[in-house]
Amino acid sequence: MIFSFNATPDFDFMTYFARHIGATVENDLLKIFRIRVILNFELERELLGFGSRMRVLGPRILVKQIKKHLYETLESYKVPEKES
Repeated sequence: MIFSFNATPDFDFMTYFARHIGATVENDLLKIFRIRVILNFELERELLGFGSRMRVLGPRILVKQIKKHLYETLESYKVPEKES
C-alpha cells in the first residue's frame, strides 16, 4: 500500500504503521510511505479514521474502496430537496 500524510507536527502516525513502513519520501508539506499489509475491512476502517490528513495512493483497488466509502458517507449527509 502506498499512502501520503500531510506533514503536521502534532500527528504521530508512526505509532500506527511503524513495523510495516518501507520506503519513504518526505518534504516540508508531504510524507509518502510504502507499507506491506493485508487489505481487509479493518485496515479500511483505520485508514478512513485518518480523514483528510491521509491519502491512499495505491493499490488502485484500495483507492477505489476508500473513495466508495467516502462517497457513500457524503451521500448520507445530503438533505433531500423539498417537493413543490
